[in-house]
Amino acid sequence: MSIWKHRRLIAMLVIDLLIAVAVLSVNRISAFVEATTEAHDSVASASVRARDAHVGLAFMLTTGFEDLREVELCLSDVIVAKTSGDLADVTLILRGRGVDALTNLNGRPAQISKLIHEVKTSGVHIIASQGELKKDGLSGAAMDPEPDEQVPDAAVQMVEYISRGYHVIRY
Repeated sequence: MSIWKHRRLIAMLVIDLLIAVAVLSVNRISAFVEATTEAHDSVASASVRARDAHVGLAFMLTTGFEDLREVELCLSDVIVAKTSGDLADVTLILRGRGVDALTNLNGRPAQISKLIHEVKTSGVHIIASQGELKKDGLSGAAMDPEPDEQVPDAAVQMVEYISRGYHVIRY
């Protein structure tokens, strides 16, 4: 029986041996220089890894008091996101009827007032749309709490946040 009859089997065996030698040498080299490789960075060590706090989140509230539950959910979610400590930045953008959350002109419910003040004291950056404020005849003095920033167009601000890698959640 000639060995060349089984050349395909021999070629596969040689390739398997070369791959095994390459893997073993890479593991020894990485251990020698104390470098981490994909093989060492396994699922078992996933819980040890630190969370990436470089992600920002922007909440856009466009719903007014016509849906109080939606406004309440948005403000509650903003507080949870900020206090979690898992995000580098949390921003609340108020647009459309969402600016009503800052004013008490239309009989703002006590729960919404409490939540928007908690949002402000937790350190969330609050942005209000100047266009909507002008449309509703509101000034900075009529807002409680006052937003950190007023922008001409909240949609442009949203696009800017997206271009910086933020995720936007709209309520």
